[in-house]
Amino acid sequence: MSFRTISELLKGQAAAVPDAVAIEGIGRPQLTYRAIHDQVQGVAGALRLAGIDAGDRVALAMPTSADMSIALLATTIAGTSAPLNPMYRRKEYEAYYAAMHLSHVVVQDGCCEAAVEAAQQAALPLHVIGRIGDRVCVPGNDGGAVSLSVSVDDPERVAAVMLTSGSTSQPKRVPLTHANLCASTKDVCRSLDLGPTDRCLSMWEQFHIGGLTDLLLAPLASGGTVISAGPFDVDRFFDLLHSTRPTWYQAVPTALHAIVRRAKQRGCTSISSSLRLIRSVAAALPVALKAEVEELFGVPVVQTFGMTEAAPLITSTRLPPAVTRSGSVGPSAGPDVAIMGAPGVLLESGERGEVVVRGPNVMAGYEDAPELNRELFVDGWFRTGDVGHIDEDGELFLVGRVKELINRGGEKISPHEVEEVLQSHPMVEACAVFGLPHRSLGEEVAVAVVGGGRTPLTDAELRAYAAARLVAFKVPDRVFRVEALPRTPTGKVQRLKLVEQFTPAAGGRLACKPPRTTLEGELLKIWQDVLQVPQAGITDSFLDMGGDSLAGVALLAAVQKELGHNLPARGLRGLTTVAEMAAALEDGDATADHLACFVGNGLMEEEAQVLMIVLGAGRVPSLPDAPFLKVLNPDGTRLPLVWCSNAPEKEMLALASALPDDQPLYGLYSGSGRLEYTKRVTTALAETYAPVLERIFTNGAFYVGGNCRGADVAIGVVGCLESHGCMPRGLCLVDFVNEEAFPLQTPIQILLGRQSREVVARRFGWGLPGWARKFRRRPWVDWTTGGHGQFFVSPHVDDLWARISRFLRGEPPETNLPARLSRFGWLLIRLVPGLTRI
Repeated sequence: MSFRTISELLKGQAAAVPDAVAIEGIGRPQLTYRAIHDQVQGVAGALRLAGIDAGDRVALAMPTSADMSIALLATTIAGTSAPLNPMYRRKEYEAYYAAMHLSHVVVQDGCCEAAVEAAQQAALPLHVIGRIGDRVCVPGNDGGAVSLSVSVDDPERVAAVMLTSGSTSQPKRVPLTHANLCASTKDVCRSLDLGPTDRCLSMWEQFHIGGLTDLLLAPLASGGTVISAGPFDVDRFFDLLHSTRPTWYQAVPTALHAIVRRAKQRGCTSISSSLRLIRSVAAALPVALKAEVEELFGVPVVQTFGMTEAAPLITSTRLPPAVTRSGSVGPSAGPDVAIMGAPGVLLESGERGEVVVRGPNVMAGYEDAPELNRELFVDGWFRTGDVGHIDEDGELFLVGRVKELINRGGEKISPHEVEEVLQSHPMVEACAVFGLPHRSLGEEVAVAVVGGGRTPLTDAELRAYAAARLVAFKVPDRVFRVEALPRTPTGKVQRLKLVEQFTPAAGGRLACKPPRTTLEGELLKIWQDVLQVPQAGITDSFLDMGGDSLAGVALLAAVQKELGHNLPARGLRGLTTVAEMAAALEDGDATADHLACFVGNGLMEEEAQVLMIVLGAGRVPSLPDAPFLKVLNPDGTRLPLVWCSNAPEKEMLALASALPDDQPLYGLYSGSGRLEYTKRVTTALAETYAPVLERIFTNGAFYVGGNCRGADVAIGVVGCLESHGCMPRGLCLVDFVNEEAFPLQTPIQILLGRQSREVVARRFGWGLPGWARKFRRRPWVDWTTGGHGQFFVSPHVDDLWARISRFLRGEPPETNLPARLSRFGWLLIRLVPGLTRI
């Protein structure tokens, strides 16, 4: 099919295959090509009527979903789309709104509160997209067709603008025209031989260029089906692989590494599936990992080289029966690709130089950057900043990068953005952020820090400070202390010198020092098995051996299972080598005391050990004198919130992404997923946690909260505190309540999940006559978005925090829920899907 613009693509497919399935959302109705065209036209027309013109820049902040697909396509047609990460914080949104010259903001109802607040601060028109059944709608459109037809006739009109660096100081804006996107779309289809029978499993963020071109436009252009499955989750991947029967899947190497590791944990050596290929993008794919994936699934792994500036595809390895040389990223997928030495001088095959590209998919130039464009565009060629060579068969081999951008598992990170956050801490005199090689991520984020005075920040404190202000993948993995940063005569930091200085210390080579004791030998064998490292020693670090957070949990569990030792409460924190772990196990650390606390209150010893493993793992630091109490932003000026978590890392980091910078957040663990759910376990946890909170927070100057099982523990904690004469300022219960909450004197907030199947309202008869009399103190009841288990994923976490924060400020819920319902009304609200405001 011939098409020059996105609107021509959609119109053509609606005419050619109107009833074929275009998009499948998990748990959502299928959308045909006719439905996709009509819905995109409906939203684009409504946005045009709402004041968005063809030349307007439209920020789009929505979670990955079929709804996001419709909105993304519609905004490229109604105006120029600028998709942004829905997990950004308000300051990040404000910076991007200004940098991208945005004139409108589109969000989904109940999502991305930070994006909404930033739009209000910038006085930008805000358009809220809702959902009615299987139809996306905007205010003023009742879900029916909009009479205004919107199309794009000029292929040179800018369809989307994206930032390449994510920097809040000097971002580079990449304008991509309809012609750019359509050219790359055709290249993807051709390189993968896509057709109408293909089904693409999409577990990819749609604010990336790959989410638009590779996983939306290309499948639609081929007449195939997009399976919109939300963000990547390794366990869901295996479930969806068999339930949705995709024919191809695209991922970054980090996700492929997680898939291989989980398969090994399950004892799988071969997986039979409907896949015919797997596509690796966005970062270098290690040769060994490629071989493992191909052996596991029995299908070829297609490796690519691309960038946002090329919309994004540049090269792609060939499908069988063609043979691709090891280490190659393939020949050109469409554009012209060459190697340049001196400016304007193209090199012969085999000669190493900078990779340059030109073609209809390549942008015309960065916006408002004339000097940079003159530097990077030479005789019509765009300099990519990557170094490599092309062999006699036209295949490209990459050997390095001249750019400073850090590529951590496919996520591109600007060093300047991270530096700006770290240098805002008063105890950081100066710092420089740079990338270091990592076995599974490709690169990890490192920082060299100057300053600190007599009491410098610990690594954990510095990471916690960053984690409260940045999304998780931007937080430094390694911290190095230096007396001064290497600089040029003009004062510019020489990052390459830092890379050269610290690469040996970050896994450039392993010392492989042999074990000295039996325990060290046993531990070394476990580390090698879990991390899949054939050669290592007792002084080689966890990160140097390719470890990440998932491997850390697996390692701690394996040590406990194989050796039966009481693991230190701090887990791997501070125990980064086999030698350090062996010494801590032999000394017993302080773990015995903490274990005794739990056991004394009713836990079995093995249960207490499992609890300490979970609490010791992860990147969120714990208090030194209370290692089962994790903490983020402890110096915040607001009253602390102590959250009883079912998944400490996930829930705390999710909340941290939504809460303000001055809000301290502490975390306890409910035992969910590790300990049996019984009254004995819940009581033991509550009776252990309560005295610690009473000691740390005087006069009850803190709030307690929890979700589901965590809320059960939170109720127990508050009950214990009240029995000791200590009453917290409030108790927040998310999608849970029980009879033990009825007699509490502490103010209570109950948040009910809009899409939850738990029907918590029935447990206390909410809305029925006399329901409030069950409680000693009438609770505040409100709705929050999401179903049970979804509250801590975007966009629901933003709505959750908005509700909690009103409670923490002492403000009544902003809702129109009545204090009392008739029996019919109470029954109606539980039986009619979506009827949550009456």
